[in-house]
Amino acid sequence: MAFLYFNPEQSMNLLKTLKALAVMGCFTAASSYASVAQLVLDGTSGDYITGGKTIDNIYSSTNPLLAWNLENFQNIGTAISPEADSLSFTYMLKPIDTSTDEYASLVFSTQALGAAIEDGTYSNAVRASSAPAGDPGLSIGYAHRGCDNSTGNFTVNQLTFANDKIDQFSASFNQSCDGGPVMHGTFTYNADATMAVADATPFVLPSHPVPEPESIALFGLGMLSLAIARLRNQAK
Repeated sequence: MAFLYFNPEQSMNLLKTLKALAVMGCFTAASSYASVAQLVLDGTSGDYITGGKTIDNIYSSTNPLLAWNLENFQNIGTAISPEADSLSFTYMLKPIDTSTDEYASLVFSTQALGAAIEDGTYSNAVRASSAPAGDPGLSIGYAHRGCDNSTGNFTVNQLTFANDKIDQFSASFNQSCDGGPVMHGTFTYNADATMAVADATPFVLPSHPVPEPESIALFGLGMLSLAIARLRNQAK
């Protein structure tokens, strides 16, 4: 029976090769994940925020043009079971330009209600930063425009947390700036939306498909075989 002997230097080189393959596999697999938010605003004629236009934007964390990608919440629960009385989302593309950077700011709050945000409808909402006791807060801004005073309502369809962060959120809302026309909108956020990224924003994914784990394993075995063959030649 023949045995292949590796001197210390050869063994170290082989371990480095295997480690590099393992790291490459981890980074390759992770590259397919991204957070994705979609904001739809249906502004009626005379609406200050949208200028009467319809907005349908997707913000992906893998978009190289995304300068701001912020999702925050005020935790009034525990680390194990988080609850929020305020949610805020901010997005902006680069370069900064009020006409093209798609700046969006959204705040949903129940702080003045003294309760956590739950699924359901919140009526009589006013500007979040100045909501009096007993009123929910809602502030939707776009293209660097915001309301001095606002009224409206919002409906939370889904809110979940994972790893001390917002995992999924979905809501619809209506907002009127200073008594003007009502703007209707929807907002969804998913912290791990691999398929949504592929379907909605093809440009954010690598142009080459991500190898399956089996492919990575076969590639690793091939590289290992080449390394062993080379070491055998060196040992002769």
